[in-house]
Amino acid sequence: MKKNFITLSILLTISSLWAQSPEKMSYQAIVRNSNDELVVNGEIGMEISILRGSANGTIIYSETQNPTSNENGLISIEIGGTLANVIFGSFSSIEWSDGFYFIRVKTDPTGGTNYTISGTSQLLSVPYALHAKSAETLTEPIEEVDGSITNEIQDLQLNGDILKITNNPTSTNIDLSKYLNKDTIIILDSINIIAGNGITVSGSYPDIVISQSEKHYVGELMGTNGEDGVVFWVDHTGEHGLICSPEDLNGGTIIGWTDVIAVVPDGAQSRIDGYSNSIAINNQSANSAATICLQYSTPGTSAGDWYLPAVDELSKLYHVRYEVTKALNLDSFGLDMYWTSTELNNNTAWYYNIAIGYGNSLNKNNNYMVRAVRAF
Repeated sequence: MKKNFITLSILLTISSLWAQSPEKMSYQAIVRNSNDELVVNGEIGMEISILRGSANGTIIYSETQNPTSNENGLISIEIGGTLANVIFGSFSSIEWSDGFYFIRVKTDPTGGTNYTISGTSQLLSVPYALHAKSAETLTEPIEEVDGSITNEIQDLQLNGDILKITNNPTSTNIDLSKYLNKDTIIILDSINIIAGNGITVSGSYPDIVISQSEKHYVGELMGTNGEDGVVFWVDHTGEHGLICSPEDLNGGTIIGWTDVIAVVPDGAQSRIDGYSNSIAINNQSANSAATICLQYSTPGTSAGDWYLPAVDELSKLYHVRYEVTKALNLDSFGLDMYWTSTELNNNTAWYYNIAIGYGNSLNKNNNYMVRAVRAF
Protein backbone atom coordinates (compact mmCIF):
# COMPACT_ATOMS: atom_id res chain seq x y z
CA MET A 1 0.00 0.00 0.00
CA LYS A 2 2.82 2.44 0.82
CA LYS A 3 4.58 1.74 -2.43
CA ASN A 4 1.40 2.53 -4.39
CA PHE A 5 1.05 5.88 -2.58
CA ILE A 6 4.61 6.83 -3.43
CA THR A 7 4.06 5.99 -7.09
CA LEU A 8 0.91 8.16 -7.17
CA SER A 9 2.69 11.17 -5.72
CA ILE A 10 5.34 10.99 -8.47
CA LEU A 11 2.71 10.61 -11.20
CA LEU A 12 0.93 13.73 -10.04
CA THR A 13 4.08 15.81 -10.23
CA ILE A 14 4.75 14.78 -13.81
CA SER A 15 2.37 17.59 -14.79
CA SER A 16 5.18 19.96 -13.78
CA LEU A 17 6.90 19.52 -17.17
CA TRP A 18 7.26 22.63 -19.33
CA ALA A 19 9.32 23.84 -22.26
CA GLN A 20 12.44 25.80 -21.32
CA SER A 21 14.47 25.82 -24.55
CA PRO A 22 14.49 24.03 -27.93
CA GLU A 23 16.87 21.32 -26.56
CA LYS A 24 15.64 20.45 -23.06
CA MET A 25 12.70 20.26 -20.69
CA SER A 26 12.44 20.87 -16.96
CA TYR A 27 11.06 18.33 -14.53
CA GLN A 28 10.19 18.63 -10.83
CA ALA A 29 8.96 16.09 -8.29
CA ILE A 30 8.60 15.69 -4.53
CA VAL A 31 10.15 12.42 -3.26
CA ARG A 32 8.91 10.49 -0.22
CA ASN A 33 10.20 7.25 1.31
CA SER A 34 8.18 4.14 2.25
CA ASN A 35 7.11 5.80 5.51
CA ASP A 36 5.58 8.70 3.59
CA GLU A 37 8.37 10.96 4.83
CA LEU A 38 10.01 13.56 2.62
CA VAL A 39 13.47 12.65 1.40
CA VAL A 40 15.23 15.94 2.16
CA ASN A 41 18.74 17.07 1.24
CA GLY A 42 19.55 13.63 -0.19
CA GLU A 43 20.81 12.28 -3.50
CA ILE A 44 18.11 10.70 -5.66
CA GLY A 45 18.72 8.19 -8.44
CA MET A 46 16.60 8.71 -11.56
CA GLU A 47 16.20 7.12 -14.99
CA ILE A 48 14.18 9.11 -17.52
CA SER A 49 13.00 7.65 -20.82
CA ILE A 50 11.00 9.08 -23.75
CA LEU A 51 8.73 6.50 -25.45
CA ARG A 52 6.98 6.86 -28.80
CA GLY A 53 3.49 5.63 -29.63
CA SER A 54 2.19 4.46 -26.23
CA ALA A 55 3.08 4.03 -22.56
CA ASN A 56 4.75 0.74 -23.53
CA GLY A 57 6.12 2.02 -26.81
CA THR A 58 9.61 2.19 -28.25
CA ILE A 59 12.25 3.93 -26.17
CA ILE A 60 13.84 6.59 -28.38
CA TYR A 61 15.76 8.41 -25.65
CA SER A 62 16.95 7.49 -22.14
CA GLU A 63 19.18 9.14 -19.53
CA THR A 64 20.04 8.94 -15.84
CA GLN A 65 20.58 11.73 -13.33
CA ASN A 66 21.40 12.00 -9.64
CA PRO A 67 19.89 15.28 -8.35
CA THR A 68 19.84 16.31 -4.69
CA SER A 69 16.49 17.08 -3.05
CA ASN A 70 16.04 20.34 -1.12
CA GLU A 71 14.68 20.81 2.40
CA ASN A 72 11.15 20.27 1.07
CA GLY A 73 11.97 17.02 -0.71
CA LEU A 74 11.81 18.73 -4.11
CA ILE A 75 14.12 17.68 -6.95
CA SER A 76 14.53 19.69 -10.18
CA ILE A 77 16.28 18.44 -13.31
CA GLU A 78 16.62 19.38 -16.97
CA ILE A 79 15.90 16.48 -19.28
CA GLY A 80 18.45 16.62 -22.08
CA GLY A 81 20.54 19.07 -20.05
CA THR A 82 24.26 19.15 -19.35
CA LEU A 83 23.96 17.01 -16.19
CA ALA A 84 22.24 14.16 -18.00
CA ASN A 85 24.05 10.82 -18.43
CA VAL A 86 22.67 9.75 -21.83
CA ILE A 87 22.09 6.01 -22.12
CA PHE A 88 20.39 5.92 -25.50
CA GLY A 89 19.41 8.31 -28.27
CA SER A 90 19.63 12.10 -28.62
CA PHE A 91 17.08 14.39 -26.98
CA SER A 92 17.65 17.18 -29.51
CA SER A 93 16.98 14.78 -32.40
CA ILE A 94 13.50 13.74 -31.29
CA GLU A 95 10.91 14.44 -34.00
CA TRP A 96 8.10 15.72 -31.80
CA SER A 97 5.69 15.96 -34.75
CA ASP A 98 5.93 12.22 -35.36
CA GLY A 99 3.05 10.82 -33.27
CA PHE A 100 2.43 10.60 -29.53
CA TYR A 101 5.15 10.62 -26.89
CA PHE A 102 5.27 9.44 -23.28
CA ILE A 103 7.74 10.00 -20.45
CA ARG A 104 8.72 7.26 -17.99
CA VAL A 105 10.50 8.16 -14.77
CA LYS A 106 12.09 5.58 -12.48
CA THR A 107 13.27 6.69 -9.05
CA ASP A 108 15.55 5.33 -6.33
CA PRO A 109 15.08 7.46 -3.17
CA THR A 110 18.39 6.10 -1.81
CA GLY A 111 20.41 7.59 -4.68
CA GLY A 112 21.34 4.38 -6.48
CA THR A 113 19.94 2.45 -9.41
CA ASN A 114 17.52 0.24 -7.50
CA TYR A 115 14.51 1.97 -9.01
CA THR A 116 11.55 1.14 -6.76
CA ILE A 117 9.26 3.87 -8.05
CA SER A 118 8.13 4.09 -11.67
CA GLY A 119 5.53 6.21 -13.43
CA THR A 120 4.60 6.88 -17.08
CA SER A 121 2.58 9.80 -18.45
CA GLN A 122 1.78 11.16 -21.89
CA LEU A 123 3.43 14.37 -23.03
CA LEU A 124 0.74 16.68 -24.37
CA SER A 125 1.50 20.36 -25.08
CA VAL A 126 5.24 20.29 -24.36
CA PRO A 127 6.35 18.52 -27.58
CA TYR A 128 4.54 21.10 -29.70
CA ALA A 129 6.53 23.88 -28.04
CA LEU A 130 9.70 21.97 -28.91
CA HIS A 131 8.47 21.25 -32.42
CA ALA A 132 7.83 24.98 -33.02
CA LYS A 133 11.60 25.55 -33.32
CA SER A 134 11.69 23.55 -36.52
CA ALA A 135 8.76 24.64 -38.66
CA GLU A 136 8.21 22.83 -41.92
CA THR A 137 10.59 23.95 -44.65
CA LEU A 138 9.25 25.29 -47.94
CA THR A 139 11.07 23.39 -50.68
CA GLU A 140 8.87 24.02 -53.72
CA PRO A 141 9.68 27.05 -55.91
CA ILE A 142 7.39 30.12 -55.87
CA GLU A 143 6.21 31.33 -59.25
CA GLU A 144 5.83 35.08 -59.85
CA VAL A 145 2.83 35.23 -62.18
CA ASP A 146 3.47 38.59 -63.87
CA GLY A 147 7.26 38.27 -63.89
CA SER A 148 7.92 41.23 -61.60
CA ILE A 149 8.34 41.29 -57.83
CA THR A 150 8.28 45.10 -57.57
CA ASN A 151 5.32 46.20 -59.66
CA GLU A 152 2.93 45.78 -56.72
CA ILE A 153 4.76 48.53 -54.79
CA GLN A 154 2.72 51.72 -54.78
CA ASP A 155 3.51 55.30 -53.76
CA LEU A 156 0.97 57.64 -52.15
CA GLN A 157 1.68 61.12 -53.51
CA LEU A 158 0.23 64.58 -52.94
CA ASN A 159 0.54 66.83 -55.99
CA GLY A 160 -0.85 70.23 -55.17
CA ASP A 161 -4.38 69.63 -54.03
CA ILE A 162 -4.57 66.14 -55.60
CA LEU A 163 -3.86 62.92 -53.69
CA LYS A 164 -3.12 59.90 -55.89
CA ILE A 165 -1.54 56.43 -55.92
CA THR A 166 1.23 55.83 -58.47
CA ASN A 167 1.49 52.82 -60.78
CA ASN A 168 -2.24 52.32 -60.75
CA PRO A 169 -3.93 53.78 -63.82
CA THR A 170 -7.39 52.78 -62.57
CA SER A 171 -7.11 54.50 -59.20
CA THR A 172 -9.26 57.50 -58.39
CA ASN A 173 -7.58 60.84 -57.67
CA ILE A 174 -8.90 62.66 -54.61
CA ASP A 175 -9.34 66.45 -54.79
CA LEU A 176 -8.40 67.87 -51.36
CA SER A 177 -8.87 71.55 -52.17
CA LYS A 178 -12.21 71.79 -50.38
CA TYR A 179 -10.61 70.59 -47.17
CA LEU A 180 -7.73 73.09 -47.24
CA ASN A 181 -9.85 76.08 -46.17
CA LYS A 182 -9.24 76.57 -42.43
CA ASP A 183 -12.86 77.67 -42.00
CA THR A 184 -14.19 74.37 -43.29
CA ILE A 185 -16.07 72.42 -40.60
CA ILE A 186 -17.17 68.83 -40.93
CA ILE A 187 -20.66 68.71 -39.40
CA LEU A 188 -22.08 65.47 -38.08
CA ASP A 189 -25.78 64.78 -38.34
CA SER A 190 -26.12 64.67 -34.54
CA ILE A 191 -24.12 64.28 -31.36
CA ASN A 192 -25.68 62.55 -28.38
CA ILE A 193 -23.98 63.08 -25.03
CA ILE A 194 -25.47 61.11 -22.14
CA ALA A 195 -24.55 62.35 -18.69
CA GLY A 196 -23.85 59.69 -16.06
CA ASN A 197 -24.29 59.98 -12.31
CA GLY A 198 -22.74 63.15 -10.96
CA ILE A 199 -22.11 64.52 -14.50
CA THR A 200 -23.79 67.63 -15.91
CA VAL A 201 -23.93 68.51 -19.62
CA SER A 202 -24.93 72.05 -20.54
CA GLY A 203 -24.68 74.50 -23.41
CA SER A 204 -25.01 73.80 -27.12
CA TYR A 205 -22.62 73.13 -29.98
CA PRO A 206 -19.91 74.32 -30.25
CA ASP A 207 -19.93 75.50 -26.61
CA ILE A 208 -20.73 72.26 -24.81
CA VAL A 209 -19.79 72.20 -21.13
CA ILE A 210 -19.33 68.90 -19.30
CA SER A 211 -18.83 69.19 -15.56
CA GLN A 212 -18.77 66.88 -12.56
CA SER A 213 -20.99 67.63 -9.60
CA GLU A 214 -19.20 68.35 -6.34
CA LYS A 215 -19.77 65.95 -3.44
CA HIS A 216 -20.18 67.37 0.07
CA TYR A 217 -19.95 65.90 3.57
CA VAL A 218 -21.08 66.73 7.10
CA GLY A 219 -18.58 68.98 8.86
CA GLU A 220 -17.27 70.49 5.59
CA LEU A 221 -16.27 74.13 6.00
CA MET A 222 -17.59 76.46 3.33
CA GLY A 223 -15.51 79.48 2.37
CA THR A 224 -12.25 80.45 4.05
CA ASN A 225 -12.07 78.80 7.47
CA GLY A 226 -15.83 78.19 7.39
CA GLU A 227 -16.81 81.85 7.08
CA ASP A 228 -19.65 80.81 4.76
CA GLY A 229 -20.94 78.11 7.10
CA VAL A 230 -20.64 74.40 7.89
CA VAL A 231 -22.42 71.52 6.13
CA PHE A 232 -24.61 69.69 8.66
CA TRP A 233 -26.77 67.51 6.41
CA VAL A 234 -26.46 66.02 2.90
CA ASP A 235 -28.84 63.89 0.89
CA HIS A 236 -28.01 60.47 -0.61
CA THR A 237 -26.34 62.06 -3.67
CA GLY A 238 -23.92 64.18 -1.65
CA GLU A 239 -24.81 67.09 -3.94
CA HIS A 240 -27.57 68.75 -1.90
CA GLY A 241 -28.01 69.52 1.77
CA LEU A 242 -28.07 72.17 4.50
CA ILE A 243 -25.45 74.57 5.86
CA CYS A 244 -25.61 76.39 9.18
CA SER A 245 -24.11 79.82 9.83
CA PRO A 246 -20.71 79.83 11.57
CA GLU A 247 -22.09 82.01 14.36
CA ASP A 248 -25.21 82.88 16.29
CA LEU A 249 -27.02 85.89 14.83
CA ASN A 250 -28.03 89.19 16.46
CA GLY A 251 -24.54 89.56 17.83
CA GLY A 252 -24.90 86.34 19.79
CA THR A 253 -27.73 87.72 21.94
CA ILE A 254 -31.25 86.39 22.41
CA ILE A 255 -34.27 87.77 20.51
CA GLY A 256 -38.05 87.25 20.34
CA TRP A 257 -39.72 85.17 17.62
CA THR A 258 -41.79 88.20 16.45
CA ASP A 259 -43.44 91.32 17.80
CA VAL A 260 -46.81 90.40 16.27
CA ILE A 261 -48.88 88.01 18.37
CA ALA A 262 -51.10 86.56 15.65
CA VAL A 263 -51.17 83.66 13.26
CA VAL A 264 -48.88 84.30 10.27
CA PRO A 265 -51.32 84.94 7.38
CA ASP A 266 -49.25 83.26 4.68
CA GLY A 267 -48.63 80.17 6.85
CA ALA A 268 -45.46 79.36 8.76
CA GLN A 269 -46.27 75.97 10.24
CA SER A 270 -44.10 73.71 8.06
CA ARG A 271 -41.78 71.42 10.01
CA ILE A 272 -39.38 70.95 7.07
CA ASP A 273 -39.52 74.12 4.93
CA GLY A 274 -37.85 76.82 6.96
CA TYR A 275 -37.32 79.08 3.97
CA SER A 276 -41.06 79.39 3.16
CA ASN A 277 -41.80 79.87 6.86
CA SER A 278 -39.22 82.68 7.07
CA ILE A 279 -40.61 84.51 4.04
CA ALA A 280 -44.15 84.33 5.48
CA ILE A 281 -43.02 85.58 8.92
CA ASN A 282 -41.07 88.46 7.37
CA ASN A 283 -44.13 89.48 5.33
CA GLN A 284 -46.08 89.80 8.60
CA SER A 285 -43.42 91.65 10.59
CA ALA A 286 -39.92 92.90 9.88
CA ASN A 287 -39.10 92.66 13.58
CA SER A 288 -38.56 88.93 13.87
CA ALA A 289 -35.93 86.24 14.21
CA ALA A 290 -36.74 85.17 10.65
CA THR A 291 -35.99 88.68 9.31
CA ILE A 292 -32.55 88.71 10.92
CA CYS A 293 -31.77 85.41 9.16
CA LEU A 294 -33.03 86.61 5.77
CA GLN A 295 -30.83 89.72 6.04
CA TYR A 296 -27.73 87.77 7.09
CA SER A 297 -24.77 87.48 4.67
CA THR A 298 -21.15 86.28 4.67
CA PRO A 299 -18.18 87.00 2.35
CA GLY A 300 -19.35 84.27 -0.02
CA THR A 301 -23.12 84.58 0.39
CA SER A 302 -25.78 87.28 0.12
CA ALA A 303 -28.85 88.42 2.01
CA GLY A 304 -31.73 86.15 1.06
CA ASP A 305 -29.56 83.01 0.98
CA TRP A 306 -30.13 82.32 4.67
CA TYR A 307 -33.31 81.68 6.67
CA LEU A 308 -34.58 80.61 10.10
CA PRO A 309 -34.66 76.77 10.10
CA ALA A 310 -37.86 74.78 10.57
CA VAL A 311 -38.05 72.54 13.65
CA ASP A 312 -37.05 69.34 11.82
CA GLU A 313 -34.16 71.12 10.12
CA LEU A 314 -32.82 72.30 13.47
CA SER A 315 -33.26 68.75 14.77
CA LYS A 316 -30.82 67.54 12.12
CA LEU A 317 -28.30 70.11 13.36
CA TYR A 318 -28.62 68.73 16.89
CA HIS A 319 -27.66 65.22 15.75
CA VAL A 320 -24.36 66.44 14.26
CA ARG A 321 -23.57 69.20 16.75
CA TYR A 322 -20.26 67.51 17.56
CA GLU A 323 -19.09 67.57 13.93
CA VAL A 324 -20.17 71.19 13.50
CA THR A 325 -18.55 72.56 16.66
CA LYS A 326 -15.38 70.55 15.98
CA ALA A 327 -15.17 71.92 12.42
CA LEU A 328 -15.53 75.47 13.78
CA ASN A 329 -13.11 74.75 16.62
CA LEU A 330 -15.74 75.64 19.23
CA ASP A 331 -16.69 73.93 22.48
CA SER A 332 -20.46 74.18 21.96
CA PHE A 333 -23.27 76.38 20.71
CA GLY A 334 -23.80 79.71 22.46
CA LEU A 335 -26.84 78.65 24.54
CA ASP A 336 -29.22 75.71 24.58
CA MET A 337 -32.52 77.21 23.35
CA TYR A 338 -32.86 78.24 19.68
CA TRP A 339 -35.88 79.53 17.79
CA THR A 340 -37.25 77.65 14.78
CA SER A 341 -39.47 79.13 12.06
CA THR A 342 -42.28 76.65 12.74
CA GLU A 343 -45.36 78.33 14.22
CA LEU A 344 -47.79 76.39 16.44
CA ASN A 345 -50.63 78.91 16.85
CA ASN A 346 -51.24 82.63 17.24
CA ASN A 347 -49.36 82.80 20.55
CA THR A 348 -46.64 80.16 20.36
CA ALA A 349 -43.90 78.84 18.09
CA TRP A 350 -41.46 75.95 18.25
CA TYR A 351 -38.03 76.26 19.84
CA TYR A 352 -35.37 73.55 19.98
CA ASN A 353 -32.98 72.72 22.81
CA ILE A 354 -29.75 72.03 20.91
CA ALA A 355 -28.07 70.59 24.02
CA ILE A 356 -30.50 67.74 24.73
CA GLY A 357 -32.32 67.34 21.41
CA TYR A 358 -35.75 68.43 22.62
CA GLY A 359 -38.31 70.66 20.92
CA ASN A 360 -41.39 72.36 22.30
CA SER A 361 -43.52 75.47 21.84
CA LEU A 362 -43.43 78.66 23.91
CA ASN A 363 -44.72 82.22 23.65
CA LYS A 364 -43.49 84.15 20.64
CA ASN A 365 -42.35 87.05 22.78
CA ASN A 366 -39.83 84.87 24.64
CA ASN A 367 -36.21 85.54 23.80
CA TYR A 368 -33.94 82.73 22.51
CA MET A 369 -30.83 82.32 20.34
CA VAL A 370 -30.96 82.33 16.52
CA ARG A 371 -28.80 80.30 14.11
CA ALA A 372 -29.39 80.74 10.35
CA VAL A 373 -29.21 77.97 7.73
CA ARG A 374 -29.14 77.83 3.95
CA ALA A 375 -29.74 75.08 1.43
CA PHE A 376 -27.57 73.94 -1.51
